[in-house]
Amino acid sequence: MANLTTSTDIINSALRRAGEVTDGSSEFEATATELLNEIHLDALAASNKFDFNYGDTYPWAKEKNPGVLTLEPKLITGTVSVANGSTSASFSSAPAATKADWVLKVTGDDTFYRVDTHTAAATAFTLDANYLGTTDTEAGYELFKVWYDLESSILRLVSPMLVYVGQAFESNGSGEVAELDFTAFKREWSFRRILTGVPTRFTRIADNTNTQVITVRFNKVPNNQIRLEYDRIKFPTDLTDSASDIPKLPREYRQALVYGIAYLILLEKNDNRAQNFFQLAQASFKASSIGRKKELGQTSRNFGRVFGRPDMGNSRRRIFIAEVDGES
Repeated sequence: MANLTTSTDIINSALRRAGEVTDGSSEFEATATELLNEIHLDALAASNKFDFNYGDTYPWAKEKNPGVLTLEPKLITGTVSVANGSTSASFSSAPAATKADWVLKVTGDDTFYRVDTHTAAATAFTLDANYLGTTDTEAGYELFKVWYDLESSILRLVSPMLVYVGQAFESNGSGEVAELDFTAFKREWSFRRILTGVPTRFTRIADNTNTQVITVRFNKVPNNQIRLEYDRIKFPTDLTDSASDIPKLPREYRQALVYGIAYLILLEKNDNRAQNFFQLAQASFKASSIGRKKELGQTSRNFGRVFGRPDMGNSRRRIFIAEVDGES
């Protein structure tokens, strides 16, 4: 065992602690590998079986570089041809890129339509439902991109998104684009309130667990292309019983994986030592959180400090001592 460097080190250590052999003949050999991946994923997902809130964002867990989205401005070039009762429509000038899943509003019609199909550099497109307005072969229009797919394999987002453009930032001046619950978002920013400008809020429209793709919508459509960044933790590659596979959890805290695997194996064996390993795993996960907080306390200027309210900064309290029966 090389200080729990690899997945093989972790699996063998866990098997030994659970009273199993490590020569490959244990009936729990394959189970140990499955449990390693299960606990490893739980730790990254900020939820685990050991009754400990592991929701802090650790530098070792998130990706080194942020994910990037390019937000697109609305399209108003040329005109569109639409026909009442039909899903078929066309652009007078073919867009270079596909406009599938963009939202169309024809001038004079209050209904919004989703572009169901469109091929890049083609004039023809189809709507998601029959057009309800008046037939018009040269109608003005606005086309908005409101849904964006983030990159695949995102386990969780770990902070608000960020934009880096000149804008009237929110009061904290951070340029953050914060997430909002879908119901509240839809109530505040329906399609009837598609605003232009730099977005300040987003919501999740879909979270496809099969493709591991998150689809988001923003509260504003920019006037020009803008870059937006987001920090995330990605689904880890499954670990195997190999000397070349290394978990993301730092080596000094991998004992938590050992104890966790041993606990679950002993639990399956109805071994009364299981609870001891549960407590050890819980303590090890907690130690990783405490270690991170100590590190922040040493390297951050303000971590753990208490600040007075700005509006109370110049206030002074006067202490009045009342006299009672001639005594103060």
